[in-house]
Amino acid sequence: MQLTERDHQIIRLIYRHRFLRSSHIIALVGGSSQQILRRLKLLYHHGFLERPRSQIDYFHRGGSHHIVYGLGNKAAKLLKEFGIAPAKFRFGEKNRAVGKVFLNHAILVSEIMVAVELACRKASVDLIYGEEISLPGKIRIRRQPFQWKVNVNGSKLTVFPDQVFALKFKNGKESCVFFFLEADRGTMPVTRKKSFADFVSPETHRLRSHMETKFASYTLWL
Repeated sequence: MQLTERDHQIIRLIYRHRFLRSSHIIALVGGSSQQILRRLKLLYHHGFLERPRSQIDYFHRGGSHHIVYGLGNKAAKLLKEFGIAPAKFRFGEKNRAVGKVFLNHAILVSEIMVAVELACRKASVDLIYGEEISLPGKIRIRRQPFQWKVNVNGSKLTVFPDQVFALKFKNGKESCVFFFLEADRGTMPVTRKKSFADFVSPETHRLRSHMETKFASYTLWL
């Protein structure tokens, strides 16, 4: 299979988001939807992309659904050429066998970030993803560079945002605002003796306070 520049763009997009629906890819790449769908099918059958098995349940229920794609094993070599990922990384097995709950959460994050990116394009605002944000060297090399230690009811927890990004505005005076996205689908097995606000307030206040003082940023709680 001869890869095109559009194929390279698709693979980079899926690497950034982990999982994307075909409708997301069409919206981000642009052009003929039928041509993109054909390329997605070819990339899948040649091992560059994977389709998580857990989405099969949706198709058994009837109706029309957009297929979810992750990266396949052949994408690793290509990403190494781009200087992004090690060539021996095995994307296929992990993405093919991902569970339904994880996949639904990942797709929710992708839905939000695709909407943000498309809105930024229309408004001529620069969207900067987490991996593009300049960080000190010792933080950059961490597996999870964006993380916070918080104390909730005497227990120490590490909090990882689902996504980190910045918006750079150019309305007269250039300014940059950082965002930390936390997408909650209400699937956490939490037993609540008090109201939801009482339960989350210690973690929420500590996390927000830390981010606002250190980064002058905003948090999206969805």
